[in-house]
Amino acid sequence: MPFERIAEQRLRQAIDEGWLDDLPNRGERIDLEEYFATPEDVRVAYSILKNANCLPEEVELRNEIAALERTRANTTSPGDRLVLEQGIANRSSRLELLRGPAHRR
Repeated sequence: MPFERIAEQRLRQAIDEGWLDDLPNRGERIDLEEYFATPEDVRVAYSILKNANCLPEEVELRNEIAALERTRANTTSPGDRLVLEQGIANRSSRLELLRGPAHRR
């Protein structure tokens, strides 16, 4: 049996058994305008990165900043706090550069 028929059969079963009834945004139109406004080569690159579980640098920086802030909140040593604050400042500067002039005001 071809894969398409198996997939179709499983989807029909899921619909019949109500497995898809409680999905978020059920019945709402999907806005694909932004998706198709993105050049195809960029969409392909994003898809490859997503499938490889690679995060954009901006997201990685945000995660690092959040982790450093949590560590700083639990640190009592002034020297350690200073090192953490410098790390936060460096990553925040890099994040601002990545975001570009449109986000700086």
